Formats: sequence, C-alpha cells, structure tokens
Amino acid sequence: DEGGTGTGARVLVLALELGGGAARCMSGTSQPLPSPTGAECCTPSGHPPSCGSTLRPERFVTVPHSPPFTCYVAQPPGGAPARGVILVVHDIFGPRSGRHARICDELAAAGFVAACPDLIGDADERASALNPGWPSSKAHEVGIVCHLVYRIRWMLKAAAAGKRMDEIGRKLAATLHYCRGAHPHAIAACGAVGFCWGGGVVARLLSEAGAERLPVPLVGGVGFHPSHRGWEAADVARPLLLAPAGDDPAAVQPGGALAQPLADRFGGACAAVPFPEMLHGWMTRGPLADAAIERDYQRGMRLAVEWLGERMKA
Repeated sequence: DEGGTGTGARVLVLALELGGGAARCMSGTSQPLPSPTGAECCTPSGHPPSCGSTLRPERFVTVPHSPPFTCYVAQPPGGAPARGVILVVHDIFGPRSGRHARICDELAAAGFVAACPDLIGDADERASALNPGWPSSKAHEVGIVCHLVYRIRWMLKAAAAGKRMDEIGRKLAATLHYCRGAHPHAIAACGAVGFCWGGGVVARLLSEAGAERLPVPLVGGVGFHPSHRGWEAADVARPLLLAPAGDDPAAVQPGGALAQPLADRFGGACAAVPFPEMLHGWMTRGPLADAAIERDYQRGMRLAVEWLGERMKA
C-alpha cells in the first residue's frame, strides 16, 4: 500500500534484508531454486539445481589467496601416485551443489588429483539456498519475492564472474599451487572438466591468454553441457571436447559453429560427443534414480577419465 506497511512491502523488505545471507527463504522445504541464469548458460528445459552432498566434508579446504577461497580436493586413495591434476570447474550453482564432490571423488579413484574451487565466491550461500531452512509457515508469504531476489543476485554474480576472468585465473592458479604441495609430481600434467557455466570457463582457459594465467598449461579440457557464451572457437588453442545434451544450443552440437571448428583444428579426438537423450545439467544435477541418466552419467565419467588420461600421458 502507499504507506509501505502492507504485506507486499513487508515481504520485500524482509527479502532484501535476507539478501546478503544464506538464501533460506524458499517456497518449500525441499524444492530447489529455479535456474537463475536460464537465458545465460542453462537451457529452459534443463535440470534445475539440486542439493549437494558429500561423505567427505573434510575435503573442502581453504586455499591461500586474497581473499582465501574454499576448494574441494580429492586425492588418489592410499597415497598412490597421481596421474595428474584435473581442475573441476563447477556449474553456475557452485561446488557445494549437485554432484561436484562426487565427480571429484570418482576422478580421484581413477588416479587423479581432482580440485573444484569456488570460483564465483558464494558457494556456502548457494548451498544454503538449495537446502532451505526457512519455516514452512513463512514460505507462502516470502517465497516468490525471495526467488526473485536470489535469481537477480546470482545472475549479477555470474555476469560479474564472467567479466573477471583474470580473478578466476588467479584462483585456478592458486588451486594448482595448493595441489602442488600435496602431489608435487602430479602438477606436471593438468587437464580440466567443466559443466554448464564452467564449460565456458574451460574453453577460455584453453586460449593462449588463458594459458598465461596458469603455472602449468592445460593439456586439454572437456565441457559437459557447456555454456556457448563468452568464448569463440577461434581462440581455443588446446584440445577441447564438447559433450552437449540434447537440448543444448546448435553451436555446441556436432557440426555446430563452435563444435565443428574444434574438430577441424584438433582432429577426430575433439569431435563433439552428443548425449541426445539427456537434458542440460544431467552430469551434475540430473537424478540418478532415472536409469537413462545414470547410464549417461557413467558414460560421461568414462569419457572424461579416458580422454584426459590419454592427453596426460603425452
């Protein structure tokens, strides 16, 4: 109302007050937030964000930096020699969401040091948003406004991160230096795998300018359901394998404006590998109770391990 004392005004004030904290004002106790960047890096038909879970929370470490940031680091079991380091570049929902930790654990089981740093800088907040604790009695009153507030805030953070590639590069360089302390010899070989927004980051890291940001150049990278924004195929200087979902844009599909130049430049090993039955986001947040998603998740993990492993042997 005009005096600002109505329900709508109170809800908006409450939402804005909560805007800087862990996003707990949800419209239910188990529903995930809708994609905050559907037009930017996720398809409208893609999988929504999902809660993250890990059996090894101690693997979230603090990496020295200015400011410090968190990173999930998994190492080969039993102190086995590492085949190399794989940077896991998270999707737009952050490293504490979905299966990012599990993917790192599986890469470590395959013999790699796997590290997934928080590149946007609000992983804890996003994790809280995906694991809501707001009382259900308040959900109806504040849910819609809070969804809007966090959609806007996450879009702004994602856009800012996209423009801060230098800072992202510095975080990834700090991550590699951290891994060097645990596995000095593994740092000689480094690859990357990215998801959604992270797929676009990996593409930019594989440019000549991206290589200058890292202490060790990447031997190559894999982009699952990758963002097609913010990078050009002509700038990619090292092998990049795209693995699009069926609903991803034509540019990243086999023969597309981004995929075909990569195959032409780097050969058949970089021909895009489509997953036509999958929806965008299946690797990090598609429900594995679905047999087809479980099948193609396992297929995707084998693809990443084998493709990156071959390049790290060279």
